[in-house]
Amino acid sequence: MRHSTLGNQAGRITHLIGDENYTRIYFTDAPDLLISRTLSYCTAQLPHFLRLHRMCAANPDYINEIRLIPQKRGEASIAGSWLPVSNRRLPNAIRRLKAIKSRSY
Repeated sequence: MRHSTLGNQAGRITHLIGDENYTRIYFTDAPDLLISRTLSYCTAQLPHFLRLHRMCAANPDYINEIRLIPQKRGEASIAGSWLPVSNRRLPNAIRRLKAIKSRSY
């Protein structure tokens, strides 16, 4: 996949996991893909994605649930996996997810 087509694939992407200068992209219908771009670059190409943590972002269409865990942190259920949600980003993530889900009904 070319980096310029990342925005065209948004509907197929469930979440992104960053690791320094690389990002692993998880798809609904294909194996995951490692690209040599930062998570910040990828989220700039996918502006509707929710940044959950410094190392991950998610497509809000695939977030099933956000739950609180001890120490004011959270986890988001996405495609059968639980991803961390940092305490700083938790209120915004919950607010944006509620707004998105209420518009879809």
